[in-house]
Amino acid sequence: MRSNGDEKAANSPNNPAPAAPTQGPSPTQSVENRRGFFAKSSLAIAGGTVLAAEQAVAMVPHVGGSDCLKVALIGCGARGRSAAAEVLMANSDQLASSSPPSADRHGSVQLVAIADAFGSQLQSAYRSLHSRFGQSIDIGDRRFVGIDAWRHALACDADLIILATPPVFRPKQFEAAVAACKHVMMESPVAVDHAGLQRITQAALIAKTGGLAVCAGLQRRHDQRLQETVAQLRGETSHDGTAPGMIGKLVSASINARALPSQPPRRGQPSHPDQTSRADLTSRPDSRMSDHEYELRNWLSFQWAGGGDLDQRFIHSLDLVHWCLGTAPLSASIATDEAGPQCNFTRDHEISRDHQVSCDYQVTYNYPGDFTASLQSFAQPSPPDQSGRKQSFDNLTQRIGETIHGTEGSCDLDRAMIRDQSGKVIWRSDAKRVAGQRWQTQANRLVNAIRTGEVFDESPLAIASTSAWLMGRACTTT
Repeated sequence: MRSNGDEKAANSPNNPAPAAPTQGPSPTQSVENRRGFFAKSSLAIAGGTVLAAEQAVAMVPHVGGSDCLKVALIGCGARGRSAAAEVLMANSDQLASSSPPSADRHGSVQLVAIADAFGSQLQSAYRSLHSRFGQSIDIGDRRFVGIDAWRHALACDADLIILATPPVFRPKQFEAAVAACKHVMMESPVAVDHAGLQRITQAALIAKTGGLAVCAGLQRRHDQRLQETVAQLRGETSHDGTAPGMIGKLVSASINARALPSQPPRRGQPSHPDQTSRADLTSRPDSRMSDHEYELRNWLSFQWAGGGDLDQRFIHSLDLVHWCLGTAPLSASIATDEAGPQCNFTRDHEISRDHQVSCDYQVTYNYPGDFTASLQSFAQPSPPDQSGRKQSFDNLTQRIGETIHGTEGSCDLDRAMIRDQSGKVIWRSDAKRVAGQRWQTQANRLVNAIRTGEVFDESPLAIASTSAWLMGRACTTT
């Protein structure tokens, strides 16, 4: 339904009110407008299978000259509103230094539609974006609330769709965006199971055939410090690119991170099964909130929506390892405090499963060439220090990050620093770390590619990293 400022509409996501008439032209209609391109035919995707792809390819859509790039935001949470801000800033003069030299900076960018399951979240995002980018916000009454709100935003006259809803919705929404001949900026992970990942893969092939840009949220690939560091590891700094990397043959990786906070208490349940304090019972959400709404609002804590034991942020660390190696893992296994691994997974199916326990865990990924990556999450309570006192997360900072080990040294990717076998620093990037810069650089390059018609397709990277994340998450699932 279309939002009229009544945030009660979001209180029943299972039973949204009838949708208001769709705003803007239907994506299946011919578009004869400012952009100078036409959607001659829709791309048919039905039942997860691509139909007659070769016969249903739209012309390459791009915005040229001084035309306006129109954007629709689907998912108005913290990441969604940040992504919208980055796209709106992509043509700002003060960002010229972080854009490609060929960037066409003559056009404008406008946000023309927003959608979210919850009215309160949509209104908050609208107020935030409008206060910063008033003249670049042309939403009017194109504010859509409800579980199916994304469909109405997608039907608006927009060139680029930002998908920032929980990952469980990504396959269906990406398929629909591609079928509507829209460029896509979506977050990773791109699916919560292998069936969804297959749908993403099929739709990505259609997007590539149609010349659509696909940005997949792997912003660390756009970090200059990391680009320089990976080039050193891969030996790409030599004249012919054939010399070994600075630390020789890459043999293993260590990925350490903090786990997400514990799952919030379910409605009417204590936060711990053995505790029934008044504080636990009174901390539950409003009793008027449905279970569906509660779980969507706390989706990071629920596996069906895209959360679970294995933090979805690990996907960025896994992508770094893939980047260094140029390949994805073959299998994954887990070891806990108990003896030996409890389960093993490959890319396609589960090999074996025993029981798992909720504790600190270590997932080991096996890559071609006997390379292994150990991913370890430190959950609360943290281990005691030598004095027997438990450490706070602040005291565990040195354990956080990614390290690549080679036959001749090691590399701290987060610090963009390389050491030899004795531990001496032999190289570090001179590029400065600027907060938010890699997200902005990614948005700049996406907008530039759409305007110039250049290829911008991060879907293969997102698919490979999501596949690895799903392997690891399967290992940690009870």
